[in-house]
Amino acid sequence: MMSLVRVKKRFVAFGAVLASSLAGILGCGDSGSDGLAGNSAETGSPELASVGGNLFLDGGKPAALVKVQCLPSDFDVFDDSIPEVFKTETDEKGSFTIRNVGAGTYSVEALDAATGMRLLVQDVVVTVGDSGVSVTDTLKESSFALLDVPKSIRSGEKGVASVLGTSIYREVLVKNGSVRVDSLPAGNLDIRLYLESDSLYFKKVFVAPSGTLGMTPADSLPQDSGDVPADSVDADSSVVDSANVDTIPVLDTLVMRFVAPMALPEGSIDSLVTFVSDIPLALRLTPENCNFDTLAGMEGRWQVRRIKTDGGSSKQLPIANAYFDSVAQEAVFWVSIDSLNLEDSLELVFDNTLSSAFARDVFPTNRSYTAVWHFDDGVSPVTDAAEKQNFPGSAAGVKQTDGVVGSGASMKSDSYVVADKSAEANAELHSDFVYDVLELFNFSLWIRLDDLSKEQLIFEKADQEYSLRYDPKDGFVVEVFHIATEVPADSGAKDTVSYSVRWNSGVEGLAAGEWTYVAFSKHGFSMAGNGQGTLFVNDRKVESFTKSAWDGKRSSAADFRLGGFSGALDEFMIGDSFRDDSWTYLTYLNQKPTGYWPQLAPKN
Repeated sequence: MMSLVRVKKRFVAFGAVLASSLAGILGCGDSGSDGLAGNSAETGSPELASVGGNLFLDGGKPAALVKVQCLPSDFDVFDDSIPEVFKTETDEKGSFTIRNVGAGTYSVEALDAATGMRLLVQDVVVTVGDSGVSVTDTLKESSFALLDVPKSIRSGEKGVASVLGTSIYREVLVKNGSVRVDSLPAGNLDIRLYLESDSLYFKKVFVAPSGTLGMTPADSLPQDSGDVPADSVDADSSVVDSANVDTIPVLDTLVMRFVAPMALPEGSIDSLVTFVSDIPLALRLTPENCNFDTLAGMEGRWQVRRIKTDGGSSKQLPIANAYFDSVAQEAVFWVSIDSLNLEDSLELVFDNTLSSAFARDVFPTNRSYTAVWHFDDGVSPVTDAAEKQNFPGSAAGVKQTDGVVGSGASMKSDSYVVADKSAEANAELHSDFVYDVLELFNFSLWIRLDDLSKEQLIFEKADQEYSLRYDPKDGFVVEVFHIATEVPADSGAKDTVSYSVRWNSGVEGLAAGEWTYVAFSKHGFSMAGNGQGTLFVNDRKVESFTKSAWDGKRSSAADFRLGGFSGALDEFMIGDSFRDDSWTYLTYLNQKPTGYWPQLAPKN
């Protein structure tokens, strides 16, 4: 709470405004003008990030052309103003980005002027070294709250209510022992009420969409008019008679904790060959480790930290809730581990006192993710979970089915998914699907083939750029192609012919109707020199390859296309980097449908 001196200062300022023009200045709109006092994103700071994400309306429709702004948690609507750089508008897909945000804690506000739907996500943390924070959420119908006031405050008294740390303020009127604050976003709101005779602080007012929730007496903390700091006011002296107000108590605090030891399962490798960093891991809740009935209908924040052997913890790690079904009692969270230590543990925490969940980038493009398809959000279209959402998939004949992590995609021989805008490299995008033999390239996926007796296409890029196929004799086959004339003049390469490079997995351990992990990673190849490429099939590694001359003929560029087989697919990831063996093997252990690692357990 603020000191009484601060409150008096603002109340005097409010009184002057009220006398001049309440309707003209305070109205019902949110504030906003140039210049932001106390902004932590100072000009020239090297530690700046972006806050962005995707916003939706009820039913999953993108929240297009919605106004969005980002404010520091200590933002004061009466003293501060909002610079234009902290404001933006979503595009037709509901995506937005606000750049040059410094380390600190922020609130993200969104308003759809056409429908009046709102969103407020509080406690969005940007830490030093973050490349970006992603806020993905759904706008909800605006609502109102009834706030009890002491009997000493007369009906008809005017004032202003503000939501702390936001630009939201409303003109209010005392009536029958309470005030009504209109057009509020859903969530737990700290509201400061400035009246002509007093000022009140209401903590954690729970506002549901299109509903009315008031305050219990103990949560209404009126401030005395003496010179004692407001923080020292005795809570027992602030009990308010709410007999004339239909109130609903604030929900009890609920904190649930889960722990996942990072020690590898028995029978796996004893130690890591290399240092593993920036690896996304899936954390799963099931009826065996979570009471979903307790969480039913509960709103709050999921957070994750790495717990060290000495009991210390890391900063909050990037986390995204990909799948949560309280009926099926299943949930999947993706978390990005900055540096992996097998002696540490991960702690997953749910806290219903925090505002609605937000996701920080788990699959950032600056870590070489071009596209990530989980298939949990449906298959029409397929949602791209990579940071910039560049490549959603247009699907035909594809249905959702049970996957290895959450949902998967059921395919027939004529089903397909095409990555939009992936035909050619585009300088306006952060990444692309164009990978030559000489470039870094990786992919991973889980596939379940119904029939292993015939050749099938898994995916391909254009005509002889690269592909993954299944062959009854050779197993899974990865092939990438290179046209000699495409070698840059200053590259030092001595290729004089076009060629292809091919890896065959063999058929060992493959069975129809079973999920199989296929992952591939490589860096530069040339006909005269050497490169490195590794194909994984489950936990079996294949490094041998063959080079073949090729005529270099290629039709016009085409989009990346996945399809040409009967079965199912899940967890498709592709990017322009080289993933080492430890990274790839741990991804296999994490994503496998049974006996996966790590496993969450309740923590007392």
